Amino acid sequence: MNSINRRSFLKVLGGTVGGAILSTGLTGCGGSSDSSAPNAYRFYRVKNLGNKTGETGRTMEIKAFSGAVHISRDGLVTYDAIGSGNRKGIFQLWLDIDAFKPVIKRERTSIMLNETLADGSIVGRIKSMDVNSDGSIAADIIPKHPSGQKATHFGSGLYLDKKQQGFRPVFTYGQKFIDDSIYSTGLLGDIDLHEDNHILFSGNFNQTGGTTPHGEGLLYLPSASVNDAKILLATGDFVPTTNHSVDSIGLLDLHDNGNYVVQGEARPLDVSAYSTQNGEIPSHTFVYTGNVNNSENILLGAAPEISGANIRSDTFYGPRIDNSGGVYSLTWDESDEHMQLYYRNSKIISSGDLSPDKNTILYLSTGSVGKNDRLFYATTSHDTDGYIINELVRYSGITHSTLLATGDVLSDGGAPVENIIFGGTTKHVDDNDNLVFFCTFTDGTTSLVIGIPA
Repeated sequence: MNSINRRSFLKVLGGTVGGAILSTGLTGCGGSSDSSAPNAYRFYRVKNLGNKTGETGRTMEIKAFSGAVHISRDGLVTYDAIGSGNRKGIFQLWLDIDAFKPVIKRERTSIMLNETLADGSIVGRIKSMDVNSDGSIAADIIPKHPSGQKATHFGSGLYLDKKQQGFRPVFTYGQKFIDDSIYSTGLLGDIDLHEDNHILFSGNFNQTGGTTPHGEGLLYLPSASVNDAKILLATGDFVPTTNHSVDSIGLLDLHDNGNYVVQGEARPLDVSAYSTQNGEIPSHTFVYTGNVNNSENILLGAAPEISGANIRSDTFYGPRIDNSGGVYSLTWDESDEHMQLYYRNSKIISSGDLSPDKNTILYLSTGSVGKNDRLFYATTSHDTDGYIINELVRYSGITHSTLLATGDVLSDGGAPVENIIFGGTTKHVDDNDNLVFFCTFTDGTTSLVIGIPA
């Protein structure tokens, strides 16, 4: 996706009523309304740049938030941050969200760069992570090794911190699976950690003792068990109902009942029609849904060059799947910088539409699925004067409601909101529709923010 340019001007709008920011409504299409949805939220800063984070003896001053933040049950928030010397870490805190103003009950340092893991590896880089409702963390970690020491493994390794017991290796370089017929090459992609520590991720592999080129697969580890590993999709597989095969695998999401969605790119099977002077074959995007418990799958969306899809677009980004198997997908038309957000096969909102606060939408985030399969997402819009406005929106199936916007003041006071950073992870929302995300403010500060239904 092209980089998004935003104007530097912001307009201070709105305010609060009784400490709760009231939502405004916009009727959309598709689904059924959710009368149980909260119509107001209270928002509070939890951590600010410059604050200390972590447990006693393993604290760090926050110089920057890395951008990932998740909320699990019982007020457990997990996020990554960077301290002095670009030292990165993953941290957890427990909030008392039953109090009118949430307070931090306990903090924990899950992992930091240069620390030693259970397998003897030293943390050199933390690429990505995901968190489930228990607060367990799956992370893609690249180790480093002091000169003279034997390397434990090369490349990326999938590690699991199960219920705050410390990170242990699950799937590292050379790991054999599926009757030892295949092994990992130590190159991993996106990760989703679901309940009971079911893990869905993409990774590269080779055949044991084989001479064929390496492949990339969508791998599933039930309860983090390599012995029970499955390859659900792999490069070279046919894309359902098309004349294309899988070329690469991108972002993915796993939900209840084994439902998953994955985006990727595919190449035509008849390459003679597409060969160019330099021998390159074009690849095209697709979105595919399936279930880890069976071989059934559906091609939901694909580029116009790929036939057989209900949604046609050149680019898809960050699809999300709900409990019933319905998919929220975000499309992008580079030629006119146009975005469309779909639920299943129906468009629910797009660039050029008016936001709930009556601003003209420029860009959208896919967001996170919350209680009763409702979607929380963010918009970047411009108002009638041309000022850029961010809105945090809840979609109930029919109604789009703005919960927080540029210019609003949080329930704990302070400077008005400037930017809302929401939609980068699948767990911005817990089972009670509590929210976590980041905000920048007009005084130049940045905070991790929690939103609680009022």
